[in-house]
Amino acid sequence: MPQSEEPGILQQRYEDSAPPQQGSPPAYPRLSEAPPPPGYGDPQRGGYSDDYDDDRRRRRMNLRGSALATVSGPAIGLIVTGILGIVINAGYFLLQMVQISEMNRGPRGRRGDFGGGGGDELMVGGIIMCGALIFSITVGVLIIVGASKMKRLESYAFAMVSSILAMIPCISPCCLLGLPFGIWALVVLNDQNVKDAFKS
Repeated sequence: MPQSEEPGILQQRYEDSAPPQQGSPPAYPRLSEAPPPPGYGDPQRGGYSDDYDDDRRRRRMNLRGSALATVSGPAIGLIVTGILGIVINAGYFLLQMVQISEMNRGPRGRRGDFGGGGGDELMVGGIIMCGALIFSITVGVLIIVGASKMKRLESYAFAMVSSILAMIPCISPCCLLGLPFGIWALVVLNDQNVKDAFKS
């Protein structure tokens, strides 16, 4: 006859082999009994914060990509405006320099032949016109640089300045294109997502 076992051991075996009662939940191990994985909850040890950082980085990249697509149109328009303005004003500048040179080579008494006015007045007017053309060319360069930075989301302030300069008729190198593209750029730059992309 097998040796009788202790009552405590028999009771434990009965409880382990008995089926669960009707309506009672199955016996699963408690979560508190399982040790957490190494570094869980510790950002310095690669815990759950890695997934959070990856999600933030992914959202930041999506925001930047959307902003780049949004500013691309007005930025290209401003670049074209600046290039056309520089080309046109440079042509006028060269023409003005040729006229000044012709006036300097001609006899003093015949300087009034250019436009029917006095030669000295025409000389001063030509010099003023050359200065205005140089200023307009400089503005065109600033518009191109600011639009390039806007296209890369690098400098919000520079992008705003270039958009405003393109809209001013007496300053813009090509106001026929600068006005609509400048307004478009200002509308885009005031979008909150674009502002956030510039800050990121």
